[in-house]
Amino acid sequence: MWIVVVGLVGLVVGFLVGARLRLWPPWDANWTEAAGTWVSAGLSAAILVWLAVRSEEQAKEQEAARQARDDEEISWRKKVEASQVICRAWSTDSYEEDGALFAGAIVVTVNNHSEHVVEKLKCQVHLDGGIGPVDLTQTLAPGEGERQWTLTASKPIRHSRDDHEVHEGVVFEFVLNGVPWSRRPADLEAVRKQRRMAKV
Repeated sequence: MWIVVVGLVGLVVGFLVGARLRLWPPWDANWTEAAGTWVSAGLSAAILVWLAVRSEEQAKEQEAARQARDDEEISWRKKVEASQVICRAWSTDSYEEDGALFAGAIVVTVNNHSEHVVEKLKCQVHLDGGIGPVDLTQTLAPGEGERQWTLTASKPIRHSRDDHEVHEGVVFEFVLNGVPWSRRPADLEAVRKQRRMAKV
């Protein structure tokens, strides 16, 4: 931007000097002083215009950076709150067969430690045979206490003795304060879903 302004000023100055040399060959002190004044005024105006434009650009950049920081802070706070919805899962009705461990059902619990109502709570078991997705409850109020459900498998689910596979294989989905989230019992925090949760 400033290069354009300086170029225009240069053209104006060149035109004035050229016109002066062509039309009024004799130079005098008054004309030289006047030309210097006009050149100084033009350069000063160009500098002021450039400073104003640059100041406006910097203000816009600072505002955009501030807005980005605010958005990031809001997103982080929402994630912290969603992570206070504690989900757990473990196997039950287990038996051993040919050295492998099988579960007839999966027990899941959810405890809402956030400040908002958990809505559209559901879970799905992504293990052999699978279970769900299953609607658990439409709402779970803050401080309501731990709620527990037993999900019966259509066929026995093979799993490890420490329930590590169960922790990794069960996914909870819920809406908190209008934002959809998903969470596994093994995860330290909830993950925001980018699209709406599908209806069952």
